[in-house]
Amino acid sequence: EKDTEQAKKLVADAEQLRNAAPQREQELESLEKHRIAVTQKVDKIYAGHKGKAEKLRPQKEAKEKELVPLQQKLSEVQKVVSVAQTEVQFLREKTTQVQEQIDELKRAHDECTSRVNAREAEAKEAGKLKNERLKLTSDAKERLKTVGKQLEEVTTEVGATRAKAEEARSQAEEEGTRGRLIKAVYEESRAGRLKGVHGRLGDLGTIPKKYDVAVSTACGMLDAIVVDSTEDAQAVIQFIRRNELGRTTCIALDKIKEREREMNMPIDTPEGVARLVDLIKPAQPQYAVAFFFAVQHTLVAQDLTQATRISMQGKKRWRVVTLEGGLIDASGTMSGGGNQVQKGGMRASLCLYSPEEVKL
Repeated sequence: EKDTEQAKKLVADAEQLRNAAPQREQELESLEKHRIAVTQKVDKIYAGHKGKAEKLRPQKEAKEKELVPLQQKLSEVQKVVSVAQTEVQFLREKTTQVQEQIDELKRAHDECTSRVNAREAEAKEAGKLKNERLKLTSDAKERLKTVGKQLEEVTTEVGATRAKAEEARSQAEEEGTRGRLIKAVYEESRAGRLKGVHGRLGDLGTIPKKYDVAVSTACGMLDAIVVDSTEDAQAVIQFIRRNELGRTTCIALDKIKEREREMNMPIDTPEGVARLVDLIKPAQPQYAVAFFFAVQHTLVAQDLTQATRISMQGKKRWRVVTLEGGLIDASGTMSGGGNQVQKGGMRASLCLYSPEEVKL
C-alpha cells in the first residue's frame, strides 16, 4: 500500500514535469530563434558595414555582451530540460517498475481471491459435512438414548425374570420338598405304619377352575394332611420329624367335627356373594368340615372394588378374596396386587384313583 502511494506521487511528479517540458522547450526554441535572429542581424550589419566594422565593433561587442546572459539563460534552460528529461526517464522507469509491481499485486490479488474462493468452497463443504456429522451424532445420541432405555427395560425384565425364576425355583424346591413329604406319608400309610391318613387337604376336593386363584390365595392349609384323630396326627408329625422331611400341618377330623353345625348354619352374605367353602366340592362329605375349618366364612368377590365394599358392610367384618387373588382380612388388612398369584392349590376334578392307589 505504501509503494502504491509512492508510485502515485511519482506518477504525479512525472506528469507535472511532462506538462512543463513543452513550455521549457518553447522557451528554448524562442531564445534560439532570437539568438539566430540577432546573429543574422549582426552578420547583416557586419556585411553591410564592413567598412564601418571598426566603428561598429564596440556595438558588436555590446551586442555580444547582451547575448552572454541569453546564452547563460539558454544553458540553464538546457540544463533544466536535461534534468527534466532525466527525471522523466527515471519516472518512466519507476512508473514501469510500479506498474509491474501493480500487475504483480493484481496477479497476487487474483491468486489470493482464487484461494479465498477455494477456501470458501472448502468451508462450505466442511460446513455441510459438519451438519451431516452433527445430524449423525444427534441420531446416534437418540439411538443411544433409545438403546439405553431399551437396555433399562430389558434389564428390568431380566431382573423380573430372574426374580420369577428364583421364585419358581424356590417354589419348585418347596413343591419338591412337599411332594417328597406327602409321598413318604402316603407310602407309610399304604405300608400300614401310619393309621387314619386321608391325604393332603387340597387333594380331597375340587373347585371350578375359575376359583383356583381365589382358593389358593385364601386357603393357606391346602397342603395340610387330614387324619382321623390327634393320635394319628402325632404319628405323622413324628414320622416326618424322624425322617427330616420338613414341616407340615395336620387336621384331625375328630377335633373339628363339632364345627359342622357352624358350617351348615344359614347365613346371609352381603350382595348375595358366595362363600368359598360352598364352591368346594369335597371328595367325601366328611371332608367338608376340614375345608370349612381352613377357609371358614371367607367370601368370594369379583374384584377388589366389590371386595372392599362388602368387607365392611353392616356390623360384621368379612374376610373376602377376589378372583384375581386380592385378599381383605377380617381385621381390615389387604394383600395382593403382585406380579405373581398363587394358583394350583386345588384341581377342577378329582383323580380317578385314591392316594393309596397312586404310586408317587
